[in-house]
Amino acid sequence: MAACGSFHTLVVTESGELYAWGTGLDFQLGLSDDDNRRVPALVEPASFENARVLMAAGGGAFSAVVTEDGGLYTFGEGGPW
Repeated sequence: MAACGSFHTLVVTESGELYAWGTGLDFQLGLSDDDNRRVPALVEPASFENARVLMAAGGGAFSAVVTEDGGLYTFGEGGPW
């Protein structure tokens, strides 16, 4: 499945991996830095306690991920909207 934020894209593979690319200015890619990515980069499974990712959503400057064990993880700008 694929999801898009304002300037970033997230893809969940059939095996439950998460790839992200686009603008990383607010850490919304989940890659532990604010670098921009032009190609998909694997978000480390340890970020989700090695749980399989089921779905992802992107917002203006944030992302959210749901894992198969019911975990909800968010990353990026958490400011007032």
